[in-house]
Amino acid sequence: MAADAQRLAVFGHTRTHAGVSYSYGDMTDYRSLLDAMEDVDRVIFAADAESEDEELTGLSHVLRSFQDTVLRPS
Repeated sequence: MAADAQRLAVFGHTRTHAGVSYSYGDMTDYRSLLDAMEDVDRVIFAADAESEDEELTGLSHVLRSFQDTVLRPS
């Protein structure tokens, strides 16, 4: 990946843009999010779940996986 390129974690369908690579994960599956967060620079998150509880759990998983992979100490 080029030095000026960014890697985004995108959860849902989106168009691609030059210089950006995308990573996908399931907000209900914490383990899949850990894989999706590897080498991520930014996260764009939007959810539409069956229930508010499911949406909040998904948000919690996304935030935790970001903390556990991107923000972990080197």
